[in-house]
Amino acid sequence: MTKYCVNCKHFRPKLDDEHHEFARCSVSTRNNPTSLVTGQPKDFYLLPYCEVMRLTGDDKCGPDALFYEETTNV
Repeated sequence: MTKYCVNCKHFRPKLDDEHHEFARCSVSTRNNPTSLVTGQPKDFYLLPYCEVMRLTGDDKCGPDALFYEETTNV
């Protein structure tokens, strides 16, 4: 099974971006408070882009999706 960011619980889409090209990954800020209005982390624009997180690196999810967790949202 391919692990797509869009199916991960850390996936945070940008509002009004239907293709999710600018979606962010919240795995690096698990303690970031969430807005009760939008459901997004309060510092959404400081989160790394999903595409960047899928690159190889020590603190990245990488091509194998090391930090991937299946979302429970339907």
